[in-house]
Amino acid sequence: MNKAMRMAVFAVLALLALQAIPSFAATETTPSLAAQVVVTIIPPKLPADQGVYPAAVVSLEDSAGLPTAALSDITVFLTSDQTNIAAVPASVTISAGEDYAIANITTTNTPGEAMITASSEGLESPTPTLVTTVTPSGYPSKLEVFASPSVFLPRVDSGLVRVEVVDQSGLPSKAISNIQVSLSSSNDSIAALSQTSLTVPAGSIYADGGFSTTNPGTAVISATSTGYQTGAGVVTVNQPSSCTISCGASKLALRVIASGNPGALPSDGGSYKVLEASLETSTGSPATSSSDVVVQLTSDNSQLVSVPGLITISAGTISSLATLTTSALAGTANLTATFAGLLPASVAVQTVIPAPSKLQAYVAPASTAFSENGNYPILVVQLQDSSGNPARARQDTSIIVTSSNSSMLSSFVTLGITKENDYVFSYLHTKGVGKTTLTASSPDLASSQAELVSAPSPLVVRLQLTSTPSSFIFENQTATFTFSASLVGQPLQDLNVSWSASGGQITPIFGSTGASGSTSVVFTPGTYGAYNISANTDSPQTGLVLLTYRLIVAQVPPKPSPSLAEQILGYWYYFVAAAAVVVIAVVYIFRMRRKKQRAEIEAGFEVV
Repeated sequence: MNKAMRMAVFAVLALLALQAIPSFAATETTPSLAAQVVVTIIPPKLPADQGVYPAAVVSLEDSAGLPTAALSDITVFLTSDQTNIAAVPASVTISAGEDYAIANITTTNTPGEAMITASSEGLESPTPTLVTTVTPSGYPSKLEVFASPSVFLPRVDSGLVRVEVVDQSGLPSKAISNIQVSLSSSNDSIAALSQTSLTVPAGSIYADGGFSTTNPGTAVISATSTGYQTGAGVVTVNQPSSCTISCGASKLALRVIASGNPGALPSDGGSYKVLEASLETSTGSPATSSSDVVVQLTSDNSQLVSVPGLITISAGTISSLATLTTSALAGTANLTATFAGLLPASVAVQTVIPAPSKLQAYVAPASTAFSENGNYPILVVQLQDSSGNPARARQDTSIIVTSSNSSMLSSFVTLGITKENDYVFSYLHTKGVGKTTLTASSPDLASSQAELVSAPSPLVVRLQLTSTPSSFIFENQTATFTFSASLVGQPLQDLNVSWSASGGQITPIFGSTGASGSTSVVFTPGTYGAYNISANTDSPQTGLVLLTYRLIVAQVPPKPSPSLAEQILGYWYYFVAAAAVVVIAVVYIFRMRRKKQRAEIEAGFEVV
């Protein structure tokens, strides 16, 4: 293998090894020790219905305001300054390794505001957090009673009693289920009921009954039902009087028999028999006609509210009811009634989007430390009316939550608010550090957005190859791996770590982190190839952690054929030996010659 080929192999191995190196959070952004405890109420408005809601998120932050985790269990004490409105438990525990805990808020039937305070030894406590409780809008909570007509002539007559279901804001609210209503009259001799009970059907906003009048005076008709605020309406029978022309009909009057000011109806395309057209004297007292009065009705916004063209007030009667039809639009329309010879009348009617009308998304804590082992950020999506108050779902409501950053969160999350509830609580399984905008949407409801922030984790765990600066080894080498862990910058000691490898031998297979928060093993490969070296631990501070390092083990390259010079240099000892033989031979010859010369000289002396 020549030098160029060896360099190419080494480059490929280095590339593979670099791809195998796991990535970890940078230590310079690691949060420090907890410095303060923060309370977030999610959602900030809760129903005043004696419910128990996991709405108080108690979280930890460091001195820089970054979310951080508890090194050990931290007890946080909670108080409410208005327990008659909202109560909290005496304390909640943030477990080791966690950055928040959830406390329940128990509401009462009394709407209002309460301040929730959190405190813990050694930690600062910011300003108390406000929680507001309200009677849910859109949820049938009160009864309203109307009489048509409400003022009668001093004679035997009959009328209609209407019981309407409204929410806490006084707007019409469709019954979620059948509502049984009991009726009573304060004076049967003035207004005698035709029935003492009626049922508001599910999906309707009212139910009608009847009554009859006999004697002059005033009577109150009351409607009661368990769980609903009682409603009442007044029936008046005028005293007899002597009059001539002044008692005759001189004008028309219009009234919407529905709650609200002006009378309100759901903008749902429904038909509602709520427009009362009546005859009055010049002084405003009820009047009758000796013949049928055919009244013409008009609407200045028929796309909002449409009316029948004509309505008849029968001879001898005081009034008549007409049916109005709404559309899907919300707004106000002015209705007019005219009849030749009588002064015209007009009235306004309002159409409102049936509560709930919008979604509102909340995320808590405001910033959450990223973790793959729980302690995920919380998402709450609440149904609200147009005023921002909680609104109960009248049917199961599906919600789609999308993320603007798919690297942090899946492209969409599906949630559901069940019937008669006003919000849904969910955890978000984030996939990294960063920011994203969440959008919650549902058909026929205004959508909402909330920002999700995922901060670096206070837990830093690493698995590193520490025996060599290279990113790979050869098959005749060993590799030392080190597992290390720290929480909020503090080494985690006494973590039991188990090791495994997809081949070869690893020693030891169990270890424990020391004062430095680290422990090491030696890996011996069996042959060249790719190996997975894994370290895992499980503790209250870390949760379940499994790290894997993919190690490339390269084959030891064969030695290249030596060049001529290298071959010559490789036999240097032969040259040395040959040189030594030559030197010895030369020395021997030289000595022999000198010996011979000495012998010849000595022989010459003897001859002489």
